[in-house]
Amino acid sequence: MIGSRLQLKDPDNFRYYGIATGYAVIGYLLGFVGLFPASWPLNIAATLLLAHAMVIAAYLIHECGHNLVFVNSRHNAALGRAMSWLCGAAYGTYEDMRYKHFRHHVDNDDIVWFDYDAFFARHPVLTSATRFLEWLYIPAHDLIMHTVMVFTSFVIPQRRKQRKRNITVILIRGGVFCMLLLLVPKVAALYVGAYLLMMHVLRFMDSVQHDYPYNTTLFEYQPSPHKGDTEWEQQHTFSNPLSVRFPWLNLLTLNFGYHNAHHANMNVPFYSCLLYTSPSPRDFSC
Repeated sequence: MIGSRLQLKDPDNFRYYGIATGYAVIGYLLGFVGLFPASWPLNIAATLLLAHAMVIAAYLIHECGHNLVFVNSRHNAALGRAMSWLCGAAYGTYEDMRYKHFRHHVDNDDIVWFDYDAFFARHPVLTSATRFLEWLYIPAHDLIMHTVMVFTSFVIPQRRKQRKRNITVILIRGGVFCMLLLLVPKVAALYVGAYLLMMHVLRFMDSVQHDYPYNTTLFEYQPSPHKGDTEWEQQHTFSNPLSVRFPWLNLLTLNFGYHNAHHANMNVPFYSCLLYTSPSPRDFSC
């Protein structure tokens, strides 16, 4: 009965997505628990494990967004929503994340709401502070974007109807963090450290994969001049695998570095590189 409801899209999904999901959940729990003991070597190891578990959770959202795990899109959405709680992306909805990502694929464009270039131009002091913090390897630019996401229903007019849900998530996650900050500030600080590490990994992988210009048309649809132009798409898409010599290392980011292959066929699961062929040094195709 359960198997008929949760029908996997591919027989290999149980093994690979099961391991990835189990790692994300167990790694998150063990990493979080490991922040408490009075042992700095253990705390550092736990921080790294926690950060990486959140990275895997984030990339599982991407896999679910492409409906690669289950046959039924509702089941993919349920897993994606669960992973969003682990990696701190639950303030907005899974559907909003998926819509924005598919606009990226379909329009061959970087679709956003927040015009960050104009924002920084209007706030030179904040721009200088952001550059200084980035010099210290604090992802200040992404923290600004994350703040917009946290208060999405208060900042973005089109998401005002999500306010009740948005407040609920803020109270739950914010309440737990404030409790940690008051009772065990070391744990709160280490959790922040793990979260910043996750942000560094995710933005490094993203930052060099496209040179698309961005357009603030997330809620006002305007077709991109490059929509459907697969040649232009590949010319402006770049791959950054962690290792070509040792392909298994790319599992640290669920093979997300093979980005040209992903844009060539976005219906291929992350583990396809392991099952079928080795990546080509020329175009990193799976």
